[in-house]
Amino acid sequence: MKKIIVGPLLSLGILAAMAAESSLDRFRFREDQVRPGWMYHYIKSNRDGSNPEHLYVFQATADRLESFKYRPGPYKAGYVIARLDWQTFSATHLQSRLLDPNGSATFVADLQYDHPRRVARLDMPPYGVIGSEVTIGRIPFHVYSFDLMSLVVTFPHLVDPRQPFSVSLVDPAVRNNQAYLEYKGEATIRFIGEESHSDTPCLKFAIDGPGLAGQGGYLWLARDGLYLVNLEIAHANNAQWDSFRLTLREKKRLEEREWVTLIEENMAQNALK
Repeated sequence: MKKIIVGPLLSLGILAAMAAESSLDRFRFREDQVRPGWMYHYIKSNRDGSNPEHLYVFQATADRLESFKYRPGPYKAGYVIARLDWQTFSATHLQSRLLDPNGSATFVADLQYDHPRRVARLDMPPYGVIGSEVTIGRIPFHVYSFDLMSLVVTFPHLVDPRQPFSVSLVDPAVRNNQAYLEYKGEATIRFIGEESHSDTPCLKFAIDGPGLAGQGGYLWLARDGLYLVNLEIAHANNAQWDSFRLTLREKKRLEEREWVTLIEENMAQNALK
């Protein structure tokens, strides 16, 4: 495993973050809880199961998370690479591309976080967006349209999962036909009990707050391992849906070449439909 260096708790970076709006005291990095090589296959849909698509999430390295999202048919797929920062417990650099069934890739967006300034910057050249910035009110922060995956991978690093914590949510948005990066606000996650889901013993969490426009929901994370088993939130994270649901279909270990093959094979099958 690649060695992740996280400075001592009293480093200037951590002190500066915790002096502002921060939930970093709820987390403690545990290298043995980072799981490179694990792939999680979810079905993303509305809460009633309508409008489904496949979401594959792969922990490529200790600090690199990738997602591949597609629906069967001659459609473009989404591919995102996120860099995880274990000092802020956030994805601080995300790059998004669209994959054509014919194998070509189109760059869509680049989001980077400047921690000293507490500013996130979005470039989306296909939509005429260059340098749209927002100030992050609370750390950690997460991009909602990244399907909360950067939030999910931080759960094993909670000091006490039964204690509430808050995060910021940001997302690309459109107003008056102009795209920009929006600071959606905070969301608070609270443990509410143990409950099995899909035959898996889970810890159940509620999530709600201004960042979800008061339209919250629930997450079920496996008691053993704290990986996401199911998520149901009333607030949609994409204009193609009216709500947000993720249901785990499969998890398994992959080599990186197998991950690439999985993407290529699914895109090749789509090209034939």
